[in-house]
Amino acid sequence: MAGADWETGSRRRVSRRLLGAASVALIGLLIVALLQGGPGTADRGRELAIEDGDREEVSEEVSRTVGLAGREPLQYANSGWWFCPGSAPIAAHIDRRFYPPTHPQPPPDGRRPAACFADGSAAITAGYSLAPAPAGTQIAGGVYVVPTELFRLRCQAAADALGHAVPCPRRLPYPPRTAQCPGVGPQGCFVRRAAGASFFLEVRGFPVPPGWCPCEASVVVAAARTGRLPQVAGEPGTRRSRRRWRSGGVTSAVSVAGASDAARALLRAVVEGIEMVAPSEQAEGS
Repeated sequence: MAGADWETGSRRRVSRRLLGAASVALIGLLIVALLQGGPGTADRGRELAIEDGDREEVSEEVSRTVGLAGREPLQYANSGWWFCPGSAPIAAHIDRRFYPPTHPQPPPDGRRPAACFADGSAAITAGYSLAPAPAGTQIAGGVYVVPTELFRLRCQAAADALGHAVPCPRRLPYPPRTAQCPGVGPQGCFVRRAAGASFFLEVRGFPVPPGWCPCEASVVVAAARTGRLPQVAGEPGTRRSRRRWRSGGVTSAVSVAGASDAARALLRAVVEGIEMVAPSEQAEGS
């Protein structure tokens, strides 16, 4: 038999030289395949591209969700007090209501907000609604104006001392305790000056929305029969919105720090709540 061993009849063993040549050829083919990218490399590249694209879409969705959820509140160090940062001052709570920093009835101090928002529209978009204010409260220029009887006694005392009616504010920015007269006691709003006696009341330091004006918030109510009205001791160059009127020989005025639409809205709210308090009959007869 050709190709067989004459003594055993089995096939001859394959030459080692042939095996070596075959191995070298196989390795060469593998190297070429790797250099060309190899079978299936393009498919793997497409799969990676798709995965990367999906990952981008997911992060965009997460970003939108975080934006709707608002910012996380901050906590004072080593305390149980939480607050919203100045860049996101609107505090939203688990009752699905949001409270501006000027709200007259916020949740208890230090309670952890569910989220913080830059403005009310962002909170509304996230599914929250503005918390209701107490009855009789008006929102003017972002400031809560609340009814008050705080100065009724002082207004009456000033009218009796001056002998003419004075403009008494029945609505003031919250909280009303920020309103003060220069003096003390019932006649604290009665001011005696060289130019003549006058009525003077100032509300200073009440909370206002961000960007109200580059000044300290204040409202001034004044009246005088003669001479110039007393001026507020404010920052130099601060513009004020004013409303002035004259009745019965008495000049009355209300002014608000700032010249924006918000300041003018607050001015209108305070003026509309003015009650002219006349001297009592006892004072007129004395």
